[in-house]
Amino acid sequence: MQTLESTKLTVILNEPGVEKDQKQTIATIIANPEEAQILALGDVIQSFAPETTVCASVLKTEQVSYTRTEEA
Repeated sequence: MQTLESTKLTVILNEPGVEKDQKQTIATIIANPEEAQILALGDVIQSFAPETTVCASVLKTEQVSYTRTEEA
């Protein structure tokens, strides 16, 4: 049996002229967010960054546990 334990999102921000991307992780989100909600979160996080920063992508990570079920 598969059980969703947690979902987290990592917003990856890219600032022109800066070699390394910045990452912001949000660990407490709703289960099974829609694509539009994920992209909207990226836009919100980007709004707090310097003006030239763009949201390169949003990474969704799900932690799932698997358990054996006893068959009768």
